[in-house]
Amino acid sequence: STKSESLAPAVGAVARVAGADAKKWPVSDLVRLLLAVAKAKKALDPGDKDELLRKSAVALKPELGCLPAADIIKLVLAVAGDGCSDLLEAAAEEAIERRISGFPPAQLLMLSQGLIAGLGAKHDLTVKLVNFWAESLKEWTKGAGGAWDSDDEDQVTKQRKELERKNRLSADQVLQLAKVTAP
Repeated sequence: STKSESLAPAVGAVARVAGADAKKWPVSDLVRLLLAVAKAKKALDPGDKDELLRKSAVALKPELGCLPAADIIKLVLAVAGDGCSDLLEAAAEEAIERRISGFPPAQLLMLSQGLIAGLGAKHDLTVKLVNFWAESLKEWTKGAGGAWDSDDEDQVTKQRKELERKNRLSADQVLQLAKVTAP
């Protein structure tokens, strides 16, 4: 678009400066910059973008364990459009190998969309992610009747199950998940 083209010189300059000093940036700000650059699409020269991603990877990879879950998701969404990269794989490893069960389902759905788009359906980490979803869906449907609503349960168990119900995906979100994970 015309707007993106007119911003290209400014976006390029910001990307070059940020890339040169990526290690000096607060990690959350660097993640937000990558997300903004991803949204700007054609406003950045591919060489400038590659350099920014390369230097950002050097700065961000050692800090992934300290990033809040929301920033991990933003990072994945920011870099997934460029396909499989060291930074995307490192973020995926952090999310899937170390944090997967801590993501609320709606956030895990967003993460899944980015990871599958960026890594592809056959990547080992994507396969682990899909397997996690399969197990989660089994658990959610396991007690849909019978003992699920038993009057014999104590109040704590009833509250836990109610919380579990609220944390499930909506029907629309399950449909989104099916579309994203379909072969």
